[in-house]
Amino acid sequence: MMSEHKIKEQIAAMQEPYIYIDTKFERTGKSMHQLYKVGHKKRIHVRKESLLFLNLTECLDMVQGLIKEHHARTQGNLGIFGEIRFYYYRHCDGNIYGFDKYGERL
Repeated sequence: MMSEHKIKEQIAAMQEPYIYIDTKFERTGKSMHQLYKVGHKKRIHVRKESLLFLNLTECLDMVQGLIKEHHARTQGNLGIFGEIRFYYYRHCDGNIYGFDKYGERL
């Protein structure tokens, strides 16, 4: 079993994982202020701690679940940003994995 200190070191060394939501948005007529206020809607935060003891397959399965839940909750639409087309997961090792709008791996 890892010590609490070792776990904290490992978490600190990980890059910040997140899911970027691609809507192929074009700014036409939207103010920067409007976009800044809702910009957080284009990313889903993934906690490093939730990935700590998972292998890559388990991480991607967990991310797939988050994507499916998000797509169902938003009905595939991000309001000002439009319809969701793809999700891109940036893993804590820096690699990026693509998913379609329903959460299936590309």
